[in-house]
Amino acid sequence: MKKINLSSNHKRSVSSSIYLIEQLTDEIESALERTDDGIMMKLTKDIPEEKKKSVVDALKEIRVSLAKMAEKYQLAKHEIVQSQYVSARKAKIWEILNDTTSRRLKGFGDFPEEYAGEFDDDIGNLIRLVENI
Repeated sequence: MKKINLSSNHKRSVSSSIYLIEQLTDEIESALERTDDGIMMKLTKDIPEEKKKSVVDALKEIRVSLAKMAEKYQLAKHEIVQSQYVSARKAKIWEILNDTTSRRLKGFGDFPEEYAGEFDDDIGNLIRLVENI
């Protein structure tokens, strides 16, 4: 396979796109393989097995094409350090929870005062649990 040398700006952009496509294909495959509902998500399984197989086959072909492009255009892999990945996700969870207190939700209307303390305690409990990650 002939290798093509792109500028560093183009390499970064294409590499990021391919990285995101790989993540999205992983998410699609995970949704197809999922056997149970989440806490806040119910996945209605409406894709027949035959179609699932064709989607999984298409995802495999996409991954093969992504790998060929990465090699052809000499794209570097995104290195993800596990501890940094976990810390970043933990920080994002913390941020979301802190934006979900009764005081911060007032932008959506007054939060019922009689439930604010209990609600904030529940959010605080989640924050403490996240700190254990």
